[in-house]
Amino acid sequence: MFYGFFALFALTAYVAGVVALGIWIAATYGPLEAALSIAAAMVALAALALLAVLIANRIDRRRFEARDRQRAATASLVLTLLPTVARSRALTMTAIAGGLAFVALNMLSGDDSEAPDA
Repeated sequence: MFYGFFALFALTAYVAGVVALGIWIAATYGPLEAALSIAAAMVALAALALLAVLIANRIDRRRFEARDRQRAATASLVLTLLPTVARSRALTMTAIAGGLAFVALNMLSGDDSEAPDA
């Protein structure tokens, strides 16, 4: 709730700052130069924001791809070892106990990579 108030006040301060900058530039260089310089600054800021978002998306995509590769490798290993484990009753029981412990641990800890930021 307080983030909304903060965003509102920050946006108000930003707009007031841009208006004040425009008035100052207009008094110093003229209205056309003021409008063009503010427009150029906003385009530059938008380009920087877009670049930051693209970099963040690429980092996330690489992290998810690495996680998917790890899961595929784990599944491949499990399927490769499954016939060997199935032949021995002791290994089968050990694998079942380990699988149940893994599932219980994941259920208790949850998946933090999908949790939203606080």
